[in-house]
Amino acid sequence: MTDILFPFLGGIGLFLMGMSLLSQGLIAFAGNALKRSLIRFTGTPFKAFLSGTLATALVQSSSATTVTVIGFVSAGLITFSQAIGFVIGASLGNTGTGWIVATLGLRISLGYYTLPLIGIGALMKLFSKGRAADMGVALVGFGMIFLGLDTLQQGMQGFSAHYNLSGLPSGGMLDDFLVMLIGLVMTIVMQSSTAAIATTLAAYHAAAINFDQAAALVVGAAVGTTVTGALVAIGATIPAKRTALANILFNLAAGLIAIVLLPLLIAAVDLLNARFGLTPGAVSLAAFHTLFIGLGVALFLPFTPQFARLISHFLPERGESLVQHLDDSLYSVPPE
Repeated sequence: MTDILFPFLGGIGLFLMGMSLLSQGLIAFAGNALKRSLIRFTGTPFKAFLSGTLATALVQSSSATTVTVIGFVSAGLITFSQAIGFVIGASLGNTGTGWIVATLGLRISLGYYTLPLIGIGALMKLFSKGRAADMGVALVGFGMIFLGLDTLQQGMQGFSAHYNLSGLPSGGMLDDFLVMLIGLVMTIVMQSSTAAIATTLAAYHAAAINFDQAAALVVGAAVGTTVTGALVAIGATIPAKRTALANILFNLAAGLIAIVLLPLLIAAVDLLNARFGLTPGAVSLAAFHTLFIGLGVALFLPFTPQFARLISHFLPERGESLVQHLDDSLYSVPPE
């Protein structure tokens, strides 16, 4: 049992810490430049969408970028409509990690080769200051991600050899919904949709679960990633609460659409595999994640003003206008 449990828990821990250090290091390295760029390139909902997509793909954490934009909208630096475009983009940018894990982390054992990055990054952190030290933290995080994936993959292979997860619900919409809830709980427990998706990819790669189950788990992880933003918005200003609600509603709607259309989306992934010569497997799961979030983007982004008005109706403005942008969520904004 320990030969399964220890690598699994250790892999999850290494991956979570790696993601955290990579995100912290890159955000600190970018510093005020990231803040200026995010504000500058959010002029329209579409520009905000592109900004959110690229920023999340860069820092590898939708939670970090979403929390940051909640702080920005609380401070009145960007409008609520711009914030909606940004969080929609963050959801799409979050699918990039799945592609990295599927194409590199599971196909090539990079944990051994990234060990020098951990050592170099640690030395940079210890003996450097300023941005060099921040980049050292990012290097350590990058190396730990792949080391964690290798360890997690070993645990999953041992798990699949001893346990059969075919007992998980599979085969109908209700079953898919129940598995989606499992993915949501996984994300809440791990406090990282990326870690939940990486675990799902590793389980599918090890043949511990089938594609339908893995797809439903990924949908649940996409919905669960909104929890962090919701927690940050508790007790915050109305614009911050609206942004958190928009994030929840978008991901929830995209997730429910994905569950309802799961057979069609899986068929579309099969067509993409045949058209572009993709190898069925973890890459197909990453493609599924991007596909259903992309479908949500296509349905929501053109109607951002209407979506903003709907949420504003649910959460009307209250209190004095001079103090409506003062709240504790501003502490989440990166420092100057």
